Amino acid sequence: MLSIRGERVVLAKDVTRVGVVGFGLMGSGIAHVVARVGIDVTVVEPTEDLLARGRERLDASTGRAVERGRELDRVVGPDAVFASNTSSIPIATLASATSRPDRVVGLHFFNPPPAMDLIEVTPSLMTSADTVSFARRFGERLGKTTVLAKDEAGFIVNRLLIPYLCAAIRLLDEGLATREDIDMSIALGLNHPMGPLRLADLIGLDTVLQIADVLFDEFREPAYAPPPRLRRMVAAGRLGRKSGAGFYDYG
Repeated sequence: MLSIRGERVVLAKDVTRVGVVGFGLMGSGIAHVVARVGIDVTVVEPTEDLLARGRERLDASTGRAVERGRELDRVVGPDAVFASNTSSIPIATLASATSRPDRVVGLHFFNPPPAMDLIEVTPSLMTSADTVSFARRFGERLGKTTVLAKDEAGFIVNRLLIPYLCAAIRLLDEGLATREDIDMSIALGLNHPMGPLRLADLIGLDTVLQIADVLFDEFREPAYAPPPRLRRMVAAGRLGRKSGAGFYDYG
């Protein structure tokens, strides 16, 4: 969760300090993006083991996010805006843990934050128009392009991306083509920077599984259901680049 201290009159240009709770892969990238535009960054990380890896971190983050929302409510000023980098936790759930639900919004950065130009801005039903306006201007101040999405699991990108990745895994399971040919077909046929299996390895198969589970739980559409191979690979510790092996080996 990102805590942005601003004025009651919401002006992104007046932000002088940003707090980032959690200094893992995304937290450190967001801190980098904020610091490079000259804004002071304060990082809070309660324990080292929370940064361990994989699904353990992701599962724990859901519960911690709400707990931290209650604690942050006490320690930050009344004019702070709370922004979460989640792509799966409902913003309304986070907002309900604070006394200022109108000042809670989703700011979903993409990995790696310094290189990726997009931020999905996601208000809950309780988020004020001023907070949404502030969030979009703040994103623009960071040199990013912002898009507005409803508070539904996956927002825009993951609602489209996860079924695509799952479909590629199913094609591999069905023996339609090799992993290399599946990836080459997309890279050359659709001009993507990389194919879906290499992309899943880059994202982290544990992350793909966690988001797929959230999407399937919310929408119950077969396209969101994680393929059995994905669940088995995560259980075996083949998480992609972060673990050294996924659909490909990264020795």
